[in-house]
Amino acid sequence: MKLVSFTAGLGNQLFQYCFYRYLLNKFPNEKIYGYYNKKWLEKHGGIIIEHFFDVKLPRSTRWINLYGQYLRIIYKCFSCGVSKDDDFEMNRTMFVGYWQDQCFFSGINISYKKDLVISEKKYMVIGRNFEM
Repeated sequence: MKLVSFTAGLGNQLFQYCFYRYLLNKFPNEKIYGYYNKKWLEKHGGIIIEHFFDVKLPRSTRWINLYGQYLRIIYKCFSCGVSKDDDFEMNRTMFVGYWQDQCFFSGINISYKKDLVISEKKYMVIGRNFEM
């Protein structure tokens, strides 16, 4: 089991989504969940990638989020269990970062013309209307 933390704004969520897809390809037999910290996400309007793109984010549960919080505490105390952008280790359980490096998405099967196409709908995001 692996957890990918989703946080920050739309651009960062796109990179985190690509990293999630990278892990799916790297570990096809392993369950990969999303960790969605409400406190971090509220600062940026929540999970907004789904408002613009037709993507399927990793599922999460209350227990997965509690486990993610536990792993973050363990990481703060003992520096183990969590992999970050600047301290990347594939064998970790939780991945927290922005993953803005081409090595995490250059070989994955994402059709940017199909999977990451901005919808032509009107959206209300972070208090502003966006029209395409």
